Amino acid sequence: MKIQLGSSIHLLMLVLLFLPACKKNNLKDCVEHVTSDCLIVVDKTNIRINNISEYDFCNFVLIPMHKSANYGNIKSGKTSCYIPFDQAYGYSFVQLFIGKDEFIIQPIDYVGEPLLDYGTFTYSIDLIDYDTRSLSIIATKD
Repeated sequence: MKIQLGSSIHLLMLVLLFLPACKKNNLKDCVEHVTSDCLIVVDKTNIRINNISEYDFCNFVLIPMHKSANYGNIKSGKTSCYIPFDQAYGYSFVQLFIGKDEFIIQPIDYVGEPLLDYGTFTYSIDLIDYDTRSLSIIATKD
């Protein structure tokens, strides 16, 4: 059996070319919901989202206390605008989609956790394990 080396190389190059796109281009199935208004308020806790994962996030919802905010779609490596909250902790409830797969961070309680001060903060979100839908969240003062 003869295999043409040139054809095999071309096929391999095509697969390698489109493989990264399959992993990261997951907003094509995303229908963006109504997003919250971007704003910085001096006497509030203003939070933006930094997507440090290799995946695009669809309909990123943050609920730090009693207010829900939809940051919309946040591409891999990008940062959203700020949205003000009355109160927030260093971690929060998060719901997002990657393609059609839902990911959630569900805090159990905030016992012993200090509230964030007024000002601007960034929640950096990363995907730890796709199969177990595990995310990480780190808050930093800007």
